[in-house]
Amino acid sequence: MKPMNPPVLSYSTAAPPVAVLIASRIGGVPLKRVPWPEQRGAATATLTFEDGTKLIGVLTILRFVARCSSESSNLYGADALTSVMIDQWLDQSDALVNGASFNVICEMLSSFMASRSYFVGPGLTIADLAVWERLFASRQWDAIKDSPPFYHLKRWDEFFQRDPRFVDIVTEVTVKGKRPCSHAKSKAATQDKQKGKQVGGSFDIDLEGASNGNVVTRFPPEPSGYLHIGHAKAALLNQYFARHYNGKLIIRFDDTNPSKEKDEFVDNILRDCEILGLEPDMVTYTSDSFEQILDMGTRLIKEGKMYIDDTPIDKMREERVNRIESAARTNSIETNLNLWKHMIDGDEKGLLCAARFRMDMQNDNGALRDPVAFRCNLIPHHRTGTKYKVYPTYDCACPFVDALEVRRSSHISHASPSTICVESKPTEHCFRHPTSWVLPMRCGHLSTEIVKHSTVGYRNSWARARCTSGTILV
Repeated sequence: MKPMNPPVLSYSTAAPPVAVLIASRIGGVPLKRVPWPEQRGAATATLTFEDGTKLIGVLTILRFVARCSSESSNLYGADALTSVMIDQWLDQSDALVNGASFNVICEMLSSFMASRSYFVGPGLTIADLAVWERLFASRQWDAIKDSPPFYHLKRWDEFFQRDPRFVDIVTEVTVKGKRPCSHAKSKAATQDKQKGKQVGGSFDIDLEGASNGNVVTRFPPEPSGYLHIGHAKAALLNQYFARHYNGKLIIRFDDTNPSKEKDEFVDNILRDCEILGLEPDMVTYTSDSFEQILDMGTRLIKEGKMYIDDTPIDKMREERVNRIESAARTNSIETNLNLWKHMIDGDEKGLLCAARFRMDMQNDNGALRDPVAFRCNLIPHHRTGTKYKVYPTYDCACPFVDALEVRRSSHISHASPSTICVESKPTEHCFRHPTSWVLPMRCGHLSTEIVKHSTVGYRNSWARARCTSGTILV
């Protein structure tokens, strides 16, 4: 229970407990600050309650503030396991002191943060605050942070230095000998420079052939990590066109790889989309269509457009590079259907196989040399569990599910891949994709125009055919 009167936080002005002050503000926990004069030395921060009880030390006080914070802040995590993981990082942050081991520890932290935005879970916790305060107060970190081994830790550090909640606290209590957040001093100057000027890009783009009420866009992130700036660009562009033409926006999770995907990433992506201001008309999952996709695979085998290959992966890769057809390419339909059943069952024989589209092994584009359409994976899926043992690749699932979803909404006429490979032939009846010549037969002809998403790397061919996040479906 929170005390009726705010406890008193006393600390030296030479070393203010920045992490505690930030946690207090984020969590809505009132503290009465009593900074000691600098000449009294860097005495340990102390939190004194009305009855004389004292908590001594930044980490102890930080734990108390996190426990008293609002539930929505989640500074101590949302469950017991997360809280324990946070405690581990708090204990380890004690070792982050200037000296011989500092560089080694920072390099380990940087490696850990390579694919993360926060130390624990999908949001800010006191684990981040504890580590960040150590770095912020360290002259040694200033000296080494620009070196390549610390790239990811520096990126994480600078992310917080630009958070207004951090900037406000740090500018109020500056650590002796250190400047405030690098962003703080330049913020006002930057705003002055931008005053009266147009900032950012323009959405002054037209979609050829688009008509009011007939545009359907989809943003398809894979729930195997957190969103980055490229995702934000694609998401906002898709929302713009959906709203501009009074159409619909679909957020679809491309969850076809259970080895990498987690509910944690789904929740975080949805939260980030909300922060970006996205208002989807529906949220769907590729896994919703697994049954139809497997049925499509069976039909393609029966029609001779897909075969099952048990070639070892290294040899398969070598054959594709050298344009050599696999011996399995001549399998009979009966043999392929039998191996397909083994893949669906996920048995020992099926695990050695991959389903491949029968395309063109002599094509100059390596992606079109009989690409893999399905592969086995026995790891439980985050939504379907162990129901399925074989999963489609993105190249296989994406255009098929596009067709299924758009049939419920409208007719496809435009596509905007976020990596720019633009097909110039207007007679092609689907967006350029390694499997596009196969899938229209299964989905119905889809007349599609491809819209240039950016001028970077713009091409009038599909020598590098890909279809990535952010496709406009009209």
